[in-house]
Amino acid sequence: MFDNFFWSTSVNFKAERSWMLRLVYAGMYSDDDVALYIRNSILEKLMSFYVSPLSDFVSKNLIIEVNTLKICF
Repeated sequence: MFDNFFWSTSVNFKAERSWMLRLVYAGMYSDDDVALYIRNSILEKLMSFYVSPLSDFVSKNLIIEVNTLKICF
């Protein structure tokens, strides 16, 4: 389901992607959510998106925030 929403082709795809990244960031404070992220390779998918040419400035900044928080835990 994450892939379907993250790679959405709707008109507001940038706003939806930003919302998803903020949701992932908020979930980093929950052990249950982090376990889901690990099991579904969400953090790896975010890093691969970070280096893709499709990644925009806002998405890159949010991905860095998520990974910075991951390092703190």
